[in-house]
Amino acid sequence: YAKHSTDITWRQVSRPQGQHISFQIKQKIRPRWWYVALMDCEPAHAARPDDAPISIRYEVHFTNVGYGAFSEFSSDRRWTIYLYVPLVAAYAVLAAAQQRASWAVARRASDDS
Repeated sequence: YAKHSTDITWRQVSRPQGQHISFQIKQKIRPRWWYVALMDCEPAHAARPDDAPISIRYEVHFTNVGYGAFSEFSSDRRWTIYLYVPLVAAYAVLAAAQQRASWAVARRASDDS
């Protein structure tokens, strides 16, 4: 179910700068998950200008403006940085402790022989 749809016209698309479509979606109560669907409803046998195949190049960029520095993250991922930083720090400490223990065991083994 689409609340908004936009036509892509051949005249605008075939210009060197192409066609630029921008939407601003606002959520009211809770975060939503959004998606984009593109389709060609034209019959396969319909004549196109010059009967050439259409090459489409597109870029889709979603941002959550209200999230500040985390605007590039989706709602379900925006707090993961707060989890990853302490986990990486804990891993670094444990890796350093493991390396130190390995050196200590190797030193004792060489002293025994």
